[in-house]
Amino acid sequence: MKNLRSGESRMATVYRVILVLWLGAALAVSFLAIPVVFSPAIKAALPAQSVGLVAQSILGRYFWVQLGLAAVALLCRRGMSARWNRCERLAWAVLGGGSILAATWMYPKMRALYFTKYDVAQ
Repeated sequence: MKNLRSGESRMATVYRVILVLWLGAALAVSFLAIPVVFSPAIKAALPAQSVGLVAQSILGRYFWVQLGLAAVALLCRRGMSARWNRCERLAWAVLGGGSILAATWMYPKMRALYFTKYDVAQ
């Protein structure tokens, strides 16, 4: 029984670390990386279409990292025996659904709009 609790405790720790990484990545990309890409200094140094390509490159990787972190966290959470409360289920539905939507719909849509705006071949 002690061995089971020890494994579950490790699973809970990994779950929490993954959730922190998930939130940290969102904050870092949203408030650090993307604003720097669109800062006046970068806009002055690069052509307009290059700035968009840099932002797309960052966001493309970010969306897939978010999905990976969500998947690992969900697997860890599933391995824990504690029951899901209503708030946790709602948070997973919103955050997980938002991550899936961003990676599979929003990013391809933004990419297509970029190529339309700058008339660049894909």
